[in-house]
Amino acid sequence: MLRKEYDKALADFNFTIELDRHFATAFNNRGFVWIAKKDYDQAIMDCDRAIQLDPTIALAHHNRGFALAAQGHCERAISDFNAALLLDPKLPNVLQNRGAAYISIGEFDKAIADFDATLRLQPDNPFAFFNRAFVHVIKGDLALAAHDLDDAIRCRPDYANAYYLRGDLNRLQKDYDRAIEDFSAALTCNPRFALCLYRRGECHFEKGAVELAVLDFSALIDLEPNSPAAFNNRGLAYAGLNDHDRAIADYDEAIRLDPRYARAFHQRAISHTARNEFEAATVDHIEALRLGLTASEAYRDFAQLWSTSSDSRFRDGGLAIELAREACELSGWEDWSCLRTLAAACAEFGQVVEAIQWAEKAQMLASHDGRMLCANDLEHYHRQKLGITM
Repeated sequence: MLRKEYDKALADFNFTIELDRHFATAFNNRGFVWIAKKDYDQAIMDCDRAIQLDPTIALAHHNRGFALAAQGHCERAISDFNAALLLDPKLPNVLQNRGAAYISIGEFDKAIADFDATLRLQPDNPFAFFNRAFVHVIKGDLALAAHDLDDAIRCRPDYANAYYLRGDLNRLQKDYDRAIEDFSAALTCNPRFALCLYRRGECHFEKGAVELAVLDFSALIDLEPNSPAAFNNRGLAYAGLNDHDRAIADYDEAIRLDPRYARAFHQRAISHTARNEFEAATVDHIEALRLGLTASEAYRDFAQLWSTSSDSRFRDGGLAIELAREACELSGWEDWSCLRTLAAACAEFGQVVEAIQWAEKAQMLASHDGRMLCANDLEHYHRQKLGITM
C-alpha cells in the first residue's frame, strides 16, 4: 500500500479478512486502499465495518470522513472527523481535512482554526499553509494569503499549486512581472499545468508581449485542443499583432467548439471590422448581443462601427448614439473609451455640442495616452462646430 501497489495491497487485505472476518484494522486499511483508487463507496463500506468491529479506531472515522467529503457529503464528513479527534486530538491530517470540509460549507473561520492547529502540530506542513492561504483569499486578506503561500513554497519548493495561487494574486494586483515569474515556476514543477499557461498568456498579453502570449495559448491548445477559451485568447493575441486572418481562424474554432461563446463573436466582429468586412462584423456584433453579452465594450465597439465605418451603408449616427449610451450605462459613465465613443456618435449625428461635452468628460477620466486621443477629438469637434473642414 505504501508503495502505491494498490492491487497487491487489496489482494493481501482480502486474504487477511478471509482469515479473520473480525479484523477491524484490515477493513480500515482496505478502505484506505479504496480511497486511493477513488472507489469511495467501497471505502465507506469497509470503514463502516471497521467501526462496527472497533469504534475506537480513530483512523477509520477519518478515512470514512475523507471518502464522504470526496463525495460532497461534507457535514457528515465533519462528524466523522470530530469523532476521530475525540479519540486522538493530535492527528494533523484529520485537522487538515476537517478544515478543507469547513471550506466547502463556507465555515471559513473554523477552517482557519483547523489549519492553525495543524501548523502547531506540524509547523512545516505546506498543505496547511496553502489551504489557509486559500481561505485568506476568499476572505479578501490578500497580504496574509501571500505570506502563507511564501511559507508553503519554503516548505515545499516544488509546490506547483502554491506558485500558481501566488501568481494569480500578483496578476489580480496587476503585478504582471511577478505573476509571470510564479506561473513559470509552477510550469517548471508541472509542465502540463494548463491553467498556468492560460494565466501566463493573459499576463503576457496585458504587458504587450503579444508574441509570448501566442506561444502560451498555442501550448495550451496542444494540451487542451477542445478549449474554446484557448482559441479565443490566441485569437486576441493574433489580433494584437494585426494578424486578423489568424485571429478570425481562431475565433471560428472557438465558436465551433462553443456556438454560444458570445465574446468570440464580439472579438471576431472587431477583426472583421479591421479587414473592412462591415457586414460580417455587424452580423457578429448582433449575435454577441443576442447571446447576452452585456459588457460595455460590446456596445462600445458596435457603436464605433456605426459612427466610424468607411462604408456609408454602415454609418448611422442615431444607432451609434443608442449603442454608445448603453455602453456608458453599463460602465457607470466612468469608462473614458465609452464616453469617447458616445462623443464620436454625437458628432456623426450632427450633435457637435454634445460631442464636445462627452469628449471633455472622457479626457478627464482617460489615461495619459487616452487624454491625447481625446484632445485630438476635441480639436476636431471644435473645428466641426466652426464649420472648418480639413
